This record gives sequence, structure tokens and C-alpha cells, in this order.
Amino acid sequence: MLKDYTQTLDRLQMGLGRAYMRSPSILGIPGMSIAVKIDPNYYLAVMPAFIHRMAEWGGMFPDTAEDALMRTGNLITSGPDRDYLLELGVVWGIPPVTKRIRCALVLAEFVDRALRLHGRRAAPLPVADLRVIAADRERVDSFLDDKTPLDKTAFSSQI
Repeated sequence: MLKDYTQTLDRLQMGLGRAYMRSPSILGIPGMSIAVKIDPNYYLAVMPAFIHRMAEWGGMFPDTAEDALMRTGNLITSGPDRDYLLELGVVWGIPPVTKRIRCALVLAEFVDRALRLHGRRAAPLPVADLRVIAADRERVDSFLDDKTPLDKTAFSSQI
């Protein structure tokens, strides 16, 4: 029998939307937020902070949140082991700040829907001023394999 993740996802989205209403800086601000939109299809989520905060806001254990996000395809995974962690170099701001972070890709539709339904936000968040360094493009493309690739504007040539 297949497990129904509808209630779990609803709780996660409700928790995220309410947390966003209290503190909009949780999303969209490079170097400060737990996730930022890097192209129209994906948010780059800082790990493990993203899973822990989502679980906290949804009133569940981190393993439950992680499992629901992975199994429903909202947390992008790769390979038979369903690995979702990436270590990527990212750059943002003026003057440019460059960091290597442990992160994951989350479907933008999941986050945008949470904000639309529970965060009183009519329009999706814009793509943030954060880019993955060009040297990591091959790693990201390989990770996404047969999934929608990141837009070319999600990458920077800065190291």
C-alpha cells in the first residue's frame, strides 16, 4: 500500500507559509535565508537547516519531513540511493561574496505554493542574486541528470 503524504506536505507548507509571514527573511536573501530561488524551477536550500526548520514549523520530526519531501519529489534526489546533498560554490552580492555550502534543490512550486496559500504572497518570490559557480555546473547537471536542468543564468563564472 502506498503511503499518502498529503497531510504531511500540507503541514510543511502551512508551517513554511506562517513562518514566512512572521519573518520574510527566511527565504530569498543570500547569506541569510534557509533557501533562495536560483531559477524559476528550483530553490537552493541550505542543509541541514532547511529540513530542520521545515520540520519544526510543520510540527514533526526531521526524518518525517525529509522522507515526505524526498518521496513526493519536492526535494530533488539523484541516483538509486536518492541522495539529495550537494556541496556547491555560490556567489552573491556586490562586492561578490563566495562560499561553499552544503545544499539541496527544492522544487520552486512547493515553496511558492506554500507562500501563496499560507504566506499571503500573491506572486512567487523572484530569482535571488545568488549564482552557482561555473566550476560546479557539471556536478549540478550530472546530479539533475534526466530532470529539468538549472537555467544558464543560475551559474556565474566567478570562483
